[in-house]
Amino acid sequence: MAQIHFHFYLNSIGRAGGAELIIPQRIYETPEERKNVPVLYLLHGAGGDETTAMRYSVVESYADEYGLAVVMPGGELSDFSNMAHGFGYYSYVAEELPSIMYSVFGFAPERQNCFIAGCSMGANASVKIALANPDRYGACGCISGAITFRLPPLETENLDPVKDRYAYMRYDRRKIEGSEEDIMGNARRVAQSGGPAPRIFHAVGTEDTLMLPYARESKEFFESFEGDPFGYTYWESEGEHDWTFGDKALKKFLEFAFGR
Repeated sequence: MAQIHFHFYLNSIGRAGGAELIIPQRIYETPEERKNVPVLYLLHGAGGDETTAMRYSVVESYADEYGLAVVMPGGELSDFSNMAHGFGYYSYVAEELPSIMYSVFGFAPERQNCFIAGCSMGANASVKIALANPDRYGACGCISGAITFRLPPLETENLDPVKDRYAYMRYDRRKIEGSEEDIMGNARRVAQSGGPAPRIFHAVGTEDTLMLPYARESKEFFESFEGDPFGYTYWESEGEHDWTFGDKALKKFLEFAFGR
């Protein structure tokens, strides 16, 4: 496998930035063969950056096992959102980055071989992106996260920039309903549409005191859909809110994504 420190100009952000890449090191006979290499977009948690998964997991070993390209973008403390007072990290990861991966590396797999996952902040963001773009992703991994954790406010017109700083930076005067931030609403719309829906793998540690109650709430939400349109799989195992748990959950997610 080849590891690449990939730096480029981010139009969505308006400045230079980067991503860590793991690329299968092989010769492709045709452009079509390269195009269909499986790709995982792997998103970091709060306080992390594009190097976090490389430093705290054995993701390169997993990528080698599955012949997988892994793309790890940086998202700062944005929740990978198009922030009201900040940068457009949702547009970067959901729209610009896949185009760059195709134009530079030739990777543009069909949805059954395109995956997105993340830990903590990146977990919720991966579900958000997958449900807003269900025709692009075959599977989504929510690791040490929960969609009911820090839900966007119903009313965004009068957020206090001091008392409500977290919500103000992301959602100030934004219409949430029907946007990519409306995760639960988008889940309902995808389920009712009868169209493609990403399969969702959800993992949380039994000692994760921050996320466990919210994860169980999220579990109830996804299990309420008739017919299980998301192929929702929930996995609790011993572990805390850290990459020790995140690494073994990532391995489980890839087994889920590849049907093993």
